[in-house]
Amino acid sequence: YRRIVQYKTAYYSFYLP
Repeated sequence: YRRIVQYKTAYYSFYLP
């Protein structure tokens, strides 16, 4: 679960400047 959260955060950071 925590891994997914980290992945989501990375994706958001990459998607949004």
